[in-house]
Amino acid sequence: VAAVLMTDPDWHVLPPDTPTAVRDLLHRCLAKDPQLRPRDIKDILASLALARREGPASERSGPTGTIRSLAVLPFVNTSGDPQMDYLGDGVTESIILSLSRLPQLKVTAQSSVFRYRGQTDRALEIGRTLGVEAVLTGRVLQRGHALQISVELADVEGWRIWGAQYRRKADDIFAAEEEITREISENLRLTLSREHTEILARRHTGNVEAYHLYLKGRFHWGK
Repeated sequence: VAAVLMTDPDWHVLPPDTPTAVRDLLHRCLAKDPQLRPRDIKDILASLALARREGPASERSGPTGTIRSLAVLPFVNTSGDPQMDYLGDGVTESIILSLSRLPQLKVTAQSSVFRYRGQTDRALEIGRTLGVEAVLTGRVLQRGHALQISVELADVEGWRIWGAQYRRKADDIFAAEEEITREISENLRLTLSREHTEILARRHTGNVEAYHLYLKGRFHWGK
């Protein structure tokens, strides 16, 4: 019962050619929050139809093999409120920190990517300039108790590797960050040990208010 309530399945046991649409559907079906799960069979059938059109990942054209280097560009604040800029920077920093702990992946330092803030339209060009194989871009929107994070992963040749949108309660920001970093590692085709999986899920605090204050402090310190 504790495992069902608190931990995620080992997604790495899925075959590597599992269509992205099927992976996304499984994540939604097993979401801890019932409101995030598919509402009816029509939703599920639509996802399966998309997976059928995609075909197995091994049959799709585009990037193949493990990606070993990545740049995470600063996430864009889409709320229209400059006071929330700290959140996009904070989520970016958290993802960089988590992924940089994986020994088989080289992640561009925060000091190198943050000078490209607001230039996501040049993501592929920036990736080539930084000498990485792939680039992650994202958008963050928080209004009241609702949090929405959109991410897209592409290689520097222009192939879209993966993309997803996460809708969570604002208090679930830790779970959202963990899910994003885990799915990034899966789509980079990294083979993670159980130890590395636990590293990605490691939290430094469980206090959401303290976390936001920390992000605000980092943001203003950076200025």
